[in-house]
Amino acid sequence: MKGKVIKTGIAVVISIGLFVGGAAISGADKTINWGKEGEITSIYAALSMLDGKLGIKQTELKTAKDALVAAEAASKTSKTELDQLKQTNDSLKSQVSELTATVSRKGAEVQQKNGEIQQKIAEIQQKIEEGNQKVAAKQKEFDAKQAELNTANEKSAAATQTIAQYTTDKRNLQTSLESLKADNDETKIKLEKAQKEVQDLKDYASQLENKYK
Repeated sequence: MKGKVIKTGIAVVISIGLFVGGAAISGADKTINWGKEGEITSIYAALSMLDGKLGIKQTELKTAKDALVAAEAASKTSKTELDQLKQTNDSLKSQVSELTATVSRKGAEVQQKNGEIQQKIAEIQQKIEEGNQKVAAKQKEFDAKQAELNTANEKSAAATQTIAQYTTDKRNLQTSLESLKADNDETKIKLEKAQKEVQDLKDYASQLENKYK
């Protein structure tokens, strides 16, 4: 950066010399340009594009977080229903065990009520099977919601990492912009000083020309 400023200063000095010489001979004016306006424009464009990307990623992060919250809520609901079905299933299994024990204890009574008990057992077994099917279905639903939750977590982490990188890039560009602005201010001061000196020389040359007419 300092090398560029020195080169620019040398170029300005040479330009001033040529300008003064040309003014003394032909009186033609020349324009001195700083030459870094394009860099500042490019940096502003890069900052604008980066702001747009940051906005998109922040929207993606919000969407991922919303999906994460919804997945967590659905996962909790599925887990509660799964636990309730498991408790019901365990309760039904306990009833079967109690009925079987009753059959063993009450031999004669069991013979009389065997049909009724068998029917009851069949009904309970059917409910157990239905409960098993519901548990399996809820387990599958729970696994799917858990997968969605994991995916949402991964997207959220990726979006957070990307935003952090874009933020770092933006900060670096802003630092470069401030440096270029500082160089621009310094060069403008030198340019104004050089222009004043050139004008003074032109005025002096004009005075000499009028003096020796």
